[in-house]
Amino acid sequence: MDIKTLVFIDLEATHLPSRIPPFGPPRITEIALLACRTKHFKPPFRVTDRLSLCVNPPENIPVETTDITGLNNYNLENQRVFADLAPTVKSFLLTLDQPICLVAHNGGNFDFPLLKAELDEADVSWDELQLFTCDSLEAFRFILPNFPGSIQNDSGNEADEQKDPPRTSGPVETEDAACTSPKNACLHETSDSSSPENGLRTPPRSQQPPKPNHPPQAPLKRKAIGRVYETGADGRRHEKRASYKLSSIYERFYRDCPMVCHHALADCEMLFKCCSVIRRELFQFLEERRSHFNVVIPMWSQKSRQSTMTTRSGKILATPTRKVPTINPTTPVKTDRRRRVRRLLQDGDEEMSKGRNAQDNEGLQLLEATESMVL
Repeated sequence: MDIKTLVFIDLEATHLPSRIPPFGPPRITEIALLACRTKHFKPPFRVTDRLSLCVNPPENIPVETTDITGLNNYNLENQRVFADLAPTVKSFLLTLDQPICLVAHNGGNFDFPLLKAELDEADVSWDELQLFTCDSLEAFRFILPNFPGSIQNDSGNEADEQKDPPRTSGPVETEDAACTSPKNACLHETSDSSSPENGLRTPPRSQQPPKPNHPPQAPLKRKAIGRVYETGADGRRHEKRASYKLSSIYERFYRDCPMVCHHALADCEMLFKCCSVIRRELFQFLEERRSHFNVVIPMWSQKSRQSTMTTRSGKILATPTRKVPTINPTTPVKTDRRRRVRRLLQDGDEEMSKGRNAQDNEGLQLLEATESMVL
């Protein structure tokens, strides 16, 4: 594989793209990168490079996002904006071996478009970097249905093999055998103690010392990850659709819940551990499904006018840089209903004025006619 470095990336933003209309476009609040060269992407996974930065967004952070990520506008007010931190991220990537593949969970719909939009607004070019992208969500959906086992030891089989000493053809001396005396030593003592003439017999079970009752643990059955069953309301077991959330995949592989979620660096480490289990299948997936970073469509783009922004669907949105018109509290608010009523009243006044003018004209003609008759 020609990819030299894998960079696991995760972004935290002000809100999701579905919340754009009331809040404006999403902006980055935290970015984390965990880099590992492909030759070191094997147990014990010791050589890694990491970068984590908090960003001061120009947008307001909703309360729902603060409850999830722990970031708000108050604790980020002294941080740099993304335009100032983009050269730092670029310098970090330049220190790695090229070409680089960015791996993000659901990166095709969120991380990569948002990163491309922020780079376009900051006017920072990454053309000199050989960057490719891979969405780990698509990779897990493609690999896990046919991947056997969700055992923690799957990620460290090679390490265990290296730690275990090589087996020899001769008998292996155990701990108990090493503690016992040799066969030729004190032979008469063993014979005397074991002879029934001395009257020594095996004591009854009630007088024997208690023995540890720890049966060997049954091996875990290797099942396909996608085949999960649940009991329905009718009492029968139905096939349950597998969840491909990053925390769910981590729980299946390691049989443990992640300690921290929605922290950029912690999510990168979680993704790194999950991808290490399927590293061979992941390399094959990268050969076939990777794409270039230059073809990524930005989530939103800023046009020549600073007062408008467009999303990927072409919808025009307001930016935080636009001046909000001030409304005088004494002026009445004009709603559509009031405008209709006002228009109807104006039309009625015009008709009434026309009728009055017609009546006035008829009265003048009658006056002129009567005056001419009198004369």
